[in-house]
Amino acid sequence: MSKKSKAQRVHERLAAIELRQQEIALRQAEAEYDEFQAARVGNFYLFGDIDEQSAAKLIKEMDAWFAAHGPENETISLTLNSEGGELAAGLAIHDALRTYSTLGLEVCIGVRGEACSMAAVVLQAGDYRIMGKASRLMVHQVSSGGAGATSEIRRQVEHLEATDRALAELFAERSGKFTADWFELQIHDRDLWFTPAEALERGLVDAIL
Repeated sequence: MSKKSKAQRVHERLAAIELRQQEIALRQAEAEYDEFQAARVGNFYLFGDIDEQSAAKLIKEMDAWFAAHGPENETISLTLNSEGGELAAGLAIHDALRTYSTLGLEVCIGVRGEACSMAAVVLQAGDYRIMGKASRLMVHQVSSGGAGATSEIRRQVEHLEATDRALAELFAERSGKFTADWFELQIHDRDLWFTPAEALERGLVDAIL
């Protein structure tokens, strides 16, 4: 067997170096693409009570992510595990998520544990709503510890009834499978619980995973 010439060995060495450089460049490009793709999905979490502080923190985080990534944004993913909380705080989160949807982002909300009361309202802000197989969903009438003169209490009751009606219409619209009147009747003076299968059947979620 004839030995390779020095020129052949040099050529093969240069070819190996070039191939190695190409592999490194490819891995760098793949890593940059993965980073770019990851930046297009914002992952957020809402665990525990929904109140003014938790709502402000979540909305601030989502706004910062949206501002940082601009037109590359594609999806906001929110994971929920909450027993609910304050009405105004929950509505603020719901409306913020719907705003992102109108700006062209896909809003995906998943329940891992439970979504009760206002957390169930927040869930309805998702373009795509998911429940874990062991999760549960609960809705009920709006409550308030109102006090004051009889006339003031009467106005508070009227406000709560109007809010109940608005939320019933929200659930009915997202479901497409029941009316607001039916929903108000079902939650009158009681908590209404749904298993994942029941929530899917009633149109309150889109998938069980």
